[in-house]
Amino acid sequence: MNISNFFEGNSVSMEVIQLYEEYRLEKNVKSALRAVYRVAEHDYVGEEDQNILFRMALYWCGLQNNYVDVASRDFLEGLTETKICNVFGLSDGQVIRDVLAQLLVAEPTKPPKKKIDYRNPGPKNWKPGDVYAYQLCGQQVQDSEIAGKYALIYCLENEVMSSRKNRVKLYLLLCNKDPIQQSIDQVLASSIFLPRDLLRIYRYKLEVPHHEYPTSSLIYVGNVAEICKPAGEILPPSEYHYSLVVWQSFEEKVLRHYEIHKRLEKN
Repeated sequence: MNISNFFEGNSVSMEVIQLYEEYRLEKNVKSALRAVYRVAEHDYVGEEDQNILFRMALYWCGLQNNYVDVASRDFLEGLTETKICNVFGLSDGQVIRDVLAQLLVAEPTKPPKKKIDYRNPGPKNWKPGDVYAYQLCGQQVQDSEIAGKYALIYCLENEVMSSRKNRVKLYLLLCNKDPIQQSIDQVLASSIFLPRDLLRIYRYKLEVPHHEYPTSSLIYVGNVAEICKPAGEILPPSEYHYSLVVWQSFEEKVLRHYEIHKRLEKN
């Protein structure tokens, strides 16, 4: 498999690259990669396959920005053929081995300069209690139970990080009905909170430059004066335990956390 196609085609690497580009606006390459590792590791280190993909994406991201991430390289060089096949199976394991073989001999390259349009202000003015709906109709969810339903972004806190970027802390919900035809109270009553994990932590964070927000795809539902919380919620010990939301894999993330919700419902 072509190494570039591999990293452009899986959600883990897309999230890592997206997050790196956000931190790179304010940090050097090394500091940006460390920041990515610090804020995203909680989403991936718990499962071996996700952790391996995460470290591959970190290393690739460094190479694309003329930097060799030694820690990730050491981790990847320590993976044996048996380990990879045990984690991914024979077929997928062969793909991972092929990509690793290319990755570990790839040379660092300087990234091309990007021209960014900042005219789209994004949700700079989102307020606590604001609820936005996003219809799930992409390829990632088209054959799933949630196709055609609405994901709700429930703003808890909006912090201005710079003139280019906000950090939004939020809940993610799944709504079965058309939110346009209902009041905000009816929308929330017909929705389910999506947990980030089986420990019943429900909080997420969105940290992207203003120009990255797909404002044309969001429907403003309304504002709730008093924040409604999910039953049995466990508060995360720090903001580093908030699950990261990235627009490029938003629908896939909603689907992933809906599956976690279903597992909790069975317990």
